Amino acid sequence: MVRMITIKRDVIPGEGVQMKNIRIPDKGKIGLTRKEDKWAEFGGDLGGWRKDLQESARHMILAKVKKRDGYASTSHKLTQLANVTTDKETEIKARSDQKWLHNRYRG
Repeated sequence: MVRMITIKRDVIPGEGVQMKNIRIPDKGKIGLTRKEDKWAEFGGDLGGWRKDLQESARHMILAKVKKRDGYASTSHKLTQLANVTTDKETEIKARSDQKWLHNRYRG
């Protein structure tokens, strides 16, 4: 199955924007990615980090993971978790903990 989309082709001074229709393969519903097309693989654990833990407990776990894996690896894992999760609460807490990690060890 093929879907038609319109893209901006060229901007020509004095003539405006030229548009072009192209055909792309249909990969299902818009906004949903098929399992075989997903590229992100969550690599590694965060030492038992969970969103339902208290902030101090999460920070203690992240300090241990940072000591074991290093700052960059731990920071990347939190960022990736925040980017790929569909749960808003997990995203907020992962980003908050990543900022804490940055302020504590790089700030």
